[in-house]
Amino acid sequence: MSSQANNDPLYYTSLLKLSADELSARIAAGPEQAARIAYAAAIGGNSTAQVTYGQMLLDGHGVAQDPSAALRWFGIAAAAQDLDGINMLGRCHELGWGTPVDREQARICYQRAAAKNHHWAQFNLATLMLRDDPTPGELRTALSLLVRSARQGNAKAMNMIGRYREFGWVGGINIPSAIRWYRRAGSRGCFRGAAHLARFLHAEGRMEEAEHWYARSIAAAPADFSRDLAVSLLSQTHAGLQVVARAALKRAAELGDAHDRLAYGAALAQGRGGPVDRAEARVWLHRAELDGIPGALAILDGAAVPRR
Repeated sequence: MSSQANNDPLYYTSLLKLSADELSARIAAGPEQAARIAYAAAIGGNSTAQVTYGQMLLDGHGVAQDPSAALRWFGIAAAAQDLDGINMLGRCHELGWGTPVDREQARICYQRAAAKNHHWAQFNLATLMLRDDPTPGELRTALSLLVRSARQGNAKAMNMIGRYREFGWVGGINIPSAIRWYRRAGSRGCFRGAAHLARFLHAEGRMEEAEHWYARSIAAAPADFSRDLAVSLLSQTHAGLQVVARAALKRAAELGDAHDRLAYGAALAQGRGGPVDRAEARVWLHRAELDGIPGALAILDGAAVPRR
């Protein structure tokens, strides 16, 4: 493994001798050190470390990204009946991480872990069942899984129950119930739940509350969601929502690609979502140019924004 190549060997037995503070200090030293510790513990047979190291391999956190190696570590943990390992093995099969997409194998993995009350496996199995055109029976089974997951605190499951209530997938439409579930999800950090709650508050004219929940959504959202939310909010005339839209553009610029940096720089240069800030616009437009969009800085001179 490349993460160990330039360091002295680290053994699981030596980790067992460390105090909690010593171990925390080593992990805090940086992602490479954290990966070395996870690897040593994984080699030592610790299934939690095997899943952790597999996730590091998926993300390229402290170690070279290697989905195939991640799949192998999840498989080792799953063979030891580790529920997180079984669930992550299912994710690999569902999403094609280190292996061809195989939804049937994903379903089998999720069912194994969900039967042991693993809340992420319950959620993943439910969402797998909701793909395409689920039968009424599948809709009811998926809802049951989501309720079990939500009872264990899974905010994403709470958001999905809100979708059930909003659209009446089982038992008819119930908007007050949908709003309650979205609030529960958003309060626990689900960016989708927070955005759905904000959407209803916005429709009711409760703008200050809507802005608060949109902002909470943006703080946790990935680039693509932030990008889409920004486009939606920039079409609004309310000044507070325009400010939130600019925050969404910034979030997308920080997490996304050159076009996201271009969009945020253009908003700063043109005064969309707030006052003109040419100095900050120059920073982001220059980054967009460095990332492969020639002429981005010309926006400062009034040029049109290039299309994505």
